[in-house]
Amino acid sequence: IVRAGHCAECLCKAYGCTKLKLGPPSDTSRHFCKDHECKQCTRQIVRAGHCAECLAKDVVKTAHAFAPPLRRYTMFHGTGAAAATQIEQNGFQPSRGGMLGRGVYLSRDISKAKAYGPVVLECTVNVGRVKRIDRQGHPSQKSRAAEGYDTAWVPPNCGMVASGLEEDCVYDPKDITVVRRVAL
Repeated sequence: IVRAGHCAECLCKAYGCTKLKLGPPSDTSRHFCKDHECKQCTRQIVRAGHCAECLAKDVVKTAHAFAPPLRRYTMFHGTGAAAATQIEQNGFQPSRGGMLGRGVYLSRDISKAKAYGPVVLECTVNVGRVKRIDRQGHPSQKSRAAEGYDTAWVPPNCGMVASGLEEDCVYDPKDITVVRRVAL
């Protein structure tokens, strides 16, 4: 068992990987593909590109989970002109708090982004593992990153936001690429 009751082979299959290296049945350390090897050694990735042993040695500290295949969406972020320039030059800085906790807040609905400032940035976002947050007080509302999720998603008309529009909170700004400013 590597994670959540599943062996590495099952995890590779679940993530659609077709590059499994199946060793002998007794060699459970080799039941994964080359793409899922630890960046520090050759063991199975458990979290953020590292095996459990490397994580235990504090080789890396992170809240990111074993990465699923890329799932990209176009999303929008509304802000002021000066902040938009800063974002375009230096990338996003995650908020420290908010309804969904730390992260960068975006929406696939441009009208939601327009409510947050005179400038709307169109972005490409790799959402990774997504946690649906569909009610206030949801147990994962502010802790989804620690649970291995990359993005929190509030579906439309679920009662979480007054506008009824969908909202996303992406934990790692590196998963967001600014495409352009949207002409309003």
